[in-house]
Amino acid sequence: HRRYFVLRAGSHTGPSRLEWYKNEQKFTAAKKSGGKAACLAPVLLGVSRISSARRGHTVALYAKDQTVVLVAEEQWGQEEWYLAVKKLIEEERKDDECGEGFSEEDDGYCTLPAAPLFREVWPVTVKARGLGCSKSLTGESRLCLTASSLILVRVGVSSDLPSVTMPLLSVRRFGHLEGSFYLELGRSAPSGAGEVWMEAQDQAAAQNIHEAVREAVRSMRLL
Repeated sequence: HRRYFVLRAGSHTGPSRLEWYKNEQKFTAAKKSGGKAACLAPVLLGVSRISSARRGHTVALYAKDQTVVLVAEEQWGQEEWYLAVKKLIEEERKDDECGEGFSEEDDGYCTLPAAPLFREVWPVTVKARGLGCSKSLTGESRLCLTASSLILVRVGVSSDLPSVTMPLLSVRRFGHLEGSFYLELGRSAPSGAGEVWMEAQDQAAAQNIHEAVREAVRSMRLL
């Protein structure tokens, strides 16, 4: 259904939020916030954008157990929405930024970093093969990319389980096959050596994960 969306920063009228109205006229007629709304910070993990022939130009906002997907008519509109939401999250979380990293004693289970540290977020389903099976990682997750690691945030029936950190420097190889993204971790990974296979939303999403991780790994190795 077509809707008219409004992105509001936090103010005396309420927290930062995404509102939607039936049309622009309904928004104009509302003196105050009168549309349906989804709160952003601090519950939002991140925002991502993917373009495909099947889904169009989408912008997805990910909370731990909720997703809001916008479909823009043009790619420039998709880019504007993506940058606006990302900027709003970062501005509201800038006081909560924290360092990241891991030590030799890190068992791979972490406290989630502040949302601005997540460069990208994707919904995935970890398959029952490799480390997914041996380390009980199977099921729905949010795959979150930071400057130095991938983090699996468990959702759905596994939402009470701790998140799992996979440092990029421990990744031996990675790629995508049809609608799946996979990576092989070395012995230095907190979870140990092995493969993790994840089913993405579709082939375009799997390719998007592959390209983003490749760029992040390349940047890490240049340091």
